[in-house]
Amino acid sequence: VMVGQECGLARLVDSPGHLKAKLRGLWRPNRPLVILLTGPSGTGKTRLAYAIAEALHRRPAAELEATKRLRVFHMNQLNILEDQKTFFGPPRGATGGGRGDLPELLKQSPDAVVVLDEIEKAHPSFAQGLLTVFGENGAVYDISTGRSINASGATYILTSNLGKDLIASRAKVLAASASSELPSNSDTQRSSGGDEDDAQVSPCAGFERLRGDVMDALTEPHIDKRPNFFRESEVRGRLTDVIPFLPFTPEEVEAAVRKFLSEEAREIAGDPRFQGATIAWD
Repeated sequence: VMVGQECGLARLVDSPGHLKAKLRGLWRPNRPLVILLTGPSGTGKTRLAYAIAEALHRRPAAELEATKRLRVFHMNQLNILEDQKTFFGPPRGATGGGRGDLPELLKQSPDAVVVLDEIEKAHPSFAQGLLTVFGENGAVYDISTGRSINASGATYILTSNLGKDLIASRAKVLAASASSELPSNSDTQRSSGGDEDDAQVSPCAGFERLRGDVMDALTEPHIDKRPNFFRESEVRGRLTDVIPFLPFTPEEVEAAVRKFLSEEAREIAGDPRFQGATIAWD
């Protein structure tokens, strides 16, 4: 269960509901699902990536990682040009050089959830390399067989801090406006004799405006004073959706901490070494 980010989750599940389409088997089979989760650190982006994997495969994340149906690539470890061979494998026509991590993963698990954590920290060449993977009839070359491997059945979750300053600057205004955009009882009563769509404003309207601004920011050469990984339109065009992540409110921080402590308490209660122990917090 996620804390906060209600509008982002609603976008994934309900409207336009790309994740729901994938869950129901209605997603286009020749196009991978590519979701960018971006915003300040510590707001649940990686946690949501794990939750998406658990929802798609109906198994705990630990089991999915063990069976290679979920893998997290920390892109700050792939920040030099040579790392591209480690990830994608040697280019077509090359001899030797080992096998790429992504082709090997997709050979074993064509429907894997692939998390590219902190994507903006990868070497810029990765953006071009991902075009083939994320495109229609996405594929990656496998040097061991000399053939292309279908990459369209996988789900790709990209996490990033790009746009975090823009998102943080708008967070307080967005939180204040969300409640004011909910229709009051009197609004609902007045709408009974007229156009309900005009009277009822979505509580996520402010979030959608922010999302549009983040999309605009992704066209800039630099974001938050760093080179923009998505500055090329071809790369942005491969993204299925972009979900901004807002900083937690104080109430959400408290809820997240209580949730964490409750989970830890259950784990400790099941450990025979702590029989009879009492765990409490204020």
